[in-house]
Amino acid sequence: MGTSSFLVGYVFLMVIHYGVNGREIRSRDEYLELDRQTDLLNNSIIKTFQNKAGDIINCVDIHKQPAFAHPLLKNHKLQMRPSSTPKGSVSKYTRTARRGVKCPKGSVPIRRISDKDLIKAKSFLESFGTSIHPSTAITPGKHVAIVRSKQDDPPLTYKGIFGTLQIYNPVVRIVNQSSTSQMWIENGNNRLEVGWMVAPSLFGDTLSHEFMYWTAGPNKGCINLLCPGFIQTKNDYILGEAFERVSKYGDAKHQASFSYQIHQDYKTGHWWVSIPALLDTLYIGYWPKEIVPLLAGGASRVSWGGSTMGIPNGKSPEMGSGYFPDGDFLHGSYISFMMVADSDNYWIFPEEPKYHMEVVADDTSCYNVKDYKNHEGTKMYSFNFGGPGGVCHR
Repeated sequence: MGTSSFLVGYVFLMVIHYGVNGREIRSRDEYLELDRQTDLLNNSIIKTFQNKAGDIINCVDIHKQPAFAHPLLKNHKLQMRPSSTPKGSVSKYTRTARRGVKCPKGSVPIRRISDKDLIKAKSFLESFGTSIHPSTAITPGKHVAIVRSKQDDPPLTYKGIFGTLQIYNPVVRIVNQSSTSQMWIENGNNRLEVGWMVAPSLFGDTLSHEFMYWTAGPNKGCINLLCPGFIQTKNDYILGEAFERVSKYGDAKHQASFSYQIHQDYKTGHWWVSIPALLDTLYIGYWPKEIVPLLAGGASRVSWGGSTMGIPNGKSPEMGSGYFPDGDFLHGSYISFMMVADSDNYWIFPEEPKYHMEVVADDTSCYNVKDYKNHEGTKMYSFNFGGPGGVCHR
């Protein structure tokens, strides 16, 4: 697929998912505006190469990446690093499960996608918002197994979330099924998420891929850099790549995990995604405050766990390791080192008496959760979750 087709594709996905300013496109002027955005992107590719996985990667001018085509970000000033971070410490992670690439300074890597990929992505995005959110009305075929904060009165304010997610490769046999492990923050219908998922209809394979997702309500949201929203600042990090290493059930020598943190910059209000590595924190990028206005003052709920989407009244896919949690961290998939950044901007464990967590497993015949709270071993605040799926009762 050529450069021109690639860029038109980005605008195409922006159109079908957003319209212009969240509306359907009706006027000639709006089409002309899209042409202008296409021309802008057409001059933004600096370099193209192929990574180890065989993906074609375009190095795009950092100031002309898809986010800046968002109607709310026309006058946005790029921020390369957060001006403030929560105090305290979180678990440090050694970056071993990602492929190393590097675009020239002043550009960011973006996976090239085809028009067919974009059409599949649109279909996936239409169901993804409800399939991953346990607070919405029950969606046929959707299941969750999570630990989340209770809705306190008055509500507590969260300025960040952290967790180490074990990486598995659950079996997802049907194209329109998906299985995820993620953590997220929310306030109202504004939500920010990060984690991994197996989603054949989105990625075109049955591997576990990293994802970052935002939504500000119906028809307002996106995964990774498929459409405007998230601003990437790291020039050697490809969003949406498949993980090279995954965990194997019961095998201590073959375990893989990845740590993420989302935090709000106190000075700018933007929400940063980063990886706390051993030598230095890797700041991947951020969601500008303009696109998630209900999170301007912080989040009112935090959640960690897994979700699946299957065919209503059909079989559901595996979640996590594909096994029920049994108290062994080599069996059930885990999320460990769970922490939150409080209203005073300190990293702390979400423990009683200040924080009240609850388990939500909507169908324990398919998936379940075992919450350890502050674990006596090395996992700190942690839990196991997952299950084989199949024909669920609900």
